[in-house]
Amino acid sequence: VLDTASIPMPDGARLAVEFLAITRVHSIADALELIEQAGVPDAGVLVDSWHFFLGPDDWDSLAKLPLERLAYVQFDDHPAIQSDDLREETIHRRVFPGEGLFDLERFSRTLRARGFDGLVSVEVLSQAWRGGNVDVNGVQRINSSNAAKVTFEQPDAALGNATVVIEPGVRRTTA
Repeated sequence: VLDTASIPMPDGARLAVEFLAITRVHSIADALELIEQAGVPDAGVLVDSWHFFLGPDDWDSLAKLPLERLAYVQFDDHPAIQSDDLREETIHRRVFPGEGLFDLERFSRTLRARGFDGLVSVEVLSQAWRGGNVDVNGVQRINSSNAAKVTFEQPDAALGNATVVIEPGVRRTTA
């Protein structure tokens, strides 16, 4: 962490530690502890919805993450787990927000209620996408029976902010 923190960053950029449900740094608390131990005052936590939902954290831990430590959000979803190998699940089976089982509406609401208006990206690690086995026309559609209304809107794309809007039947992602 200290080596990475010493790399010069562009204005407004800062180090973010991502916790992963499949590593020793597998929770929000672990990421915060690593940041504190490293003594990097401007570092923050990257919260990936996949690792939040499939790791040990709960809604209370997400709600208590100090807003100044919330550096970045990766937004994704996942269908029902098919194996005991979470590494394979996270690398090969993610789906777009609204296409899986995660309660992304509550996830979004929890962060927005606290005033989060930072960086958000959609991260879909998927064997189907890498293999080209995707109906390109279907990318714009979400089954309205399982789509949640989830909104992260930051109007200033020039600052690197992203907008992710999910409504029944519609997905729009802009940078």
